[in-house]
Amino acid sequence: MKAPRPFNLTKTPLARGTSLIEASAGTGKTYAITALFVRLIVEENLSVREILAVTYTDAATEELRHRVRQALVLASQAFASGVSEIPFLKSLVAKYRNQSREMEARLQNALCDFDEAPIYTIHGFCQRTLRDRAFESGLLFDTELVTDPSEFMQEIADDFWRRHFYEAGPILVNFALKNGFGPTRFLGLLRTCTNYPQIEFISPAKGRSLDSLSAELETRYQAAREVWFAEADRIKVCFGSAARWGNSPYNDDDAMAVLFDQLETSFSESDSAFEALACLADFCTSSLEANKRKNGREPVQSTASSASARRFARRSESGWPAFSSPSWHSRGQSCRAAKPSARYSITMTC
Repeated sequence: MKAPRPFNLTKTPLARGTSLIEASAGTGKTYAITALFVRLIVEENLSVREILAVTYTDAATEELRHRVRQALVLASQAFASGVSEIPFLKSLVAKYRNQSREMEARLQNALCDFDEAPIYTIHGFCQRTLRDRAFESGLLFDTELVTDPSEFMQEIADDFWRRHFYEAGPILVNFALKNGFGPTRFLGLLRTCTNYPQIEFISPAKGRSLDSLSAELETRYQAAREVWFAEADRIKVCFGSAARWGNSPYNDDDAMAVLFDQLETSFSESDSAFEALACLADFCTSSLEANKRKNGREPVQSTASSASARRFARRSESGWPAFSSPSWHSRGQSCRAAKPSARYSITMTC
């Protein structure tokens, strides 16, 4: 790889093709742009209409326009007088001293036509290009440029929530709310997709409709509910102070009383508050295993009670289909590097 050549305002060739000038903040980038603009007028005999200059903000664009015009004025005066206190213009005048009148005329023509100079913000240039080529782009002539799409994105997220959840069953709505999903979360996903268009979401629910997932969720919830109502008494005796197999909260009478009350609330009505669903996580197989004492046995008080507890744990464990537990990757690697820990999930594995 070749080392970059130092940039010289006067001597660096105005090469055809693409040239990159690397510069840090405060090193004179705007000054370099104005000098190159002057050189293109003087050396290449271009008109101002043939030189495109773009920058980021409206304020930066106005400053660049002012600085370029000021540079053209100073360059014209330098060629007219043959002298200049500015090193760049001093070198340029010396280089073309025998053509000073011609160069002054070129600069004067540039000043006369300066109102036509295409100095824009990046988005302003894109809008102008699309408008000038409306037939090729397939856009309307009066297409409006929106620099901040937040309002439209919020409207899309709100509309998605209304369409899919306003008339959905209470179990689906409670499940989504319990996992923190709502218009605000959908807005975050939408912004991610917009900012990283190459992202591909990987989800166990890929290819499945929300209706089918909702039906599966309802079925599994009802299965866990039926086990609880049929065998609650036998399940309860496996927990509490007499349960030597487990650690807190499973060996604590007061803590288990609270959890049992939450289960009753969760299963008593189909439209119970979404917060009540959280207690199911404490009864799934993975939670029981994680809180089992070292060398402890499974929760057994009697064969019937043990079977009931295991059955309920399995229902709690498998009761929640993965609506969307996507990780993501980009077809390139830049997105993965930019968001290495990003995960979006409404999966309740317990």
